[in-house]
Amino acid sequence: MSPFAHRATAQLERNDGLYVRWDAGNAWGTPLLVETMSQVGTRMAWLLPRSEPLMVGDMSSRGGGPLFGHKTHDTGEDADVGLYLKGGRQPLDGFVDVRPDELDLDANWLLIREFLDTGNVHFILLDQRHIEALRKHLLEERGYPRDYVDEVFPPRGAAIEWSAHGVVRHAPNHRSHLHVHVQRAADLL
Repeated sequence: MSPFAHRATAQLERNDGLYVRWDAGNAWGTPLLVETMSQVGTRMAWLLPRSEPLMVGDMSSRGGGPLFGHKTHDTGEDADVGLYLKGGRQPLDGFVDVRPDELDLDANWLLIREFLDTGNVHFILLDQRHIEALRKHLLEERGYPRDYVDEVFPPRGAAIEWSAHGVVRHAPNHRSHLHVHVQRAADLL
């Protein structure tokens, strides 16, 4: 039995109104991840009723363990989620790299905020160019306080401890999706 078998025990069930699973065989996670994905899918459908449902990529295989093409996704605590393109569109046939000017910045900010507001998200990974576009949008167009934006999206070059909870940090190869890692705050103590 896999040492991760106790973790990836729940499957994100089909729910076309809220999200589309890229591969049902890789839509397994901890109960916390599945609950978080369902909760965020529900909230996004309510907040953006005219947008397409979330595109959920790889989570984990049943029982966990290594998942082809990923350094993580082996414990059931990680999920890849498509980015909203302009007009609330989701890449429902797979992830494609996008430029920052192709992003629906308001919809992606809502998505990130909804994930963070669950209190279950340890961190989110995203390409630095997308982070910078979101930072600029929130500061210049939406008037968010700089200290709040810096807390969620640490400025380029800022030292970030991997134990930092509830932040969006840069990772290469994340121009097409968010990588969400869940872990209850109590587990970080």
